[in-house]
Formats: sequence, structure tokens, C-alpha cells
Amino acid sequence: MTKNSQESSFGPVLYLAIILFLLLIAYFIYLKYSNPIVIKEQSYSCTIARCEFSVHVMNVEETKNIVYLRVNALKQKSYGKGGVTMLLVGSERIEFVLEPNQSINISKHINVSNRPSRVLFLVGIVGEQAKQGR
Repeated sequence: MTKNSQESSFGPVLYLAIILFLLLIAYFIYLKYSNPIVIKEQSYSCTIARCEFSVHVMNVEETKNIVYLRVNALKQKSYGKGGVTMLLVGSERIEFVLEPNQSINISKHINVSNRPSRVLFLVGIVGEQAKQGR
């Protein structure tokens, strides 16, 4: 009699755990594909006055997207007692169109003021991607 009651209470808990696990997987898939434009990798190399910046961008949607990419070059400046600030030493706004499921590499020269030693690049998608029909 006790064995039966234990088995019957275990079944609904197992089903609930499976349903929650499937919902969690669906949530992670939604998060992955909710932003149609993905920045895959980036690299840069600098000379005295300018940097060559390269970024790999991918469209995971089935619609055409206009993408506005902002690349900011920042230089860290330190002060006496551990104070640190970031100076904007170069910036570039890049506009391009990504076809459905397209993946491209973008290379751009960015003029950099001051000496570009230890330059940090921040890359981000600016504003909304304007969706266009095919």
C-alpha cells in the first residue's frame, strides 16, 4: 500500500520536471535567436595614426536587415591614486545590408588620435535593424 502511494506521487513530479526542462531549453533558444544580428568575432591591429579593424557579422533571420554598426576606439588613461578613465580616440559608424542568413567580414581603417598603444575597441549594433521585404 505504501509502495503504490510513493509511485503515484513520483510520476507527476517527473512529468513536471521534464516540462520545466523543455521550457528552459525553449527559453535559451529564444534568447539566442531573438536578436537577428550576431557579432561572431573581431580583431584589430594598430599603427601610429590608425587601426585596421575587422569584424565578422552574421544574420540569423530570414529577412533582409539594414545594420548600423558603431565601432569606438578607447584608450585607458590612468591617474595618480588608481583613478582610471577611458578616452575616445576614434570612432566609426558603418552601415550595411545583410541578406537573409548571410555572414560577412567587414574591415575598416579607423583614424586614431594620440598614440594607439593599448587601445580597446567596443563594437555594437546601433538602434533598430530596419527590416525590409525581399
